[in-house]
Amino acid sequence: MLKVQVLKVTEGVLQEARRFINYAFTYKFASLDAVIAGTAKYYSDKNLILVTYDKSLRTALYKDGGQIWYEPDIIVEGVCLSN
Repeated sequence: MLKVQVLKVTEGVLQEARRFINYAFTYKFASLDAVIAGTAKYYSDKNLILVTYDKSLRTALYKDGGQIWYEPDIIVEGVCLSN
């Protein structure tokens, strides 16, 4: 079962997004992806998993310190972001 929570876009989230946008040219993703990544990075103390099929975003998150997680039983790839 998944537990879902809506996370607020705070100034801290936007600071992470501004930092993460530096990966956009290298890994070829858009600014909204940077906001998604910034949100995940800012709230990483919640031990969340960002599930994405976007290989560029997933690779950039991995290079930024996330761990690639793969669950073959449900065929989902994601990046685990935790402190």
